[in-house]
Amino acid sequence: MLQSRGATAMPETGEPADIGVLDGDPLAVADAVFASMPVAATMVAGQLTFGGV
Repeated sequence: MLQSRGATAMPETGEPADIGVLDGDPLAVADAVFASMPVAATMVAGQLTFGGV
């Protein structure tokens, strides 16, 4: 069950969550570099759906 945290919803402990992993540090690059940063991996419902980490 999702718990409301203001404008966002957070999953409870143990629930699956979707995540994307970038191939670099998005906080350490310029916006133009961030916009073209490759995706290293994605997970949907706790399953690796692309790439690897």
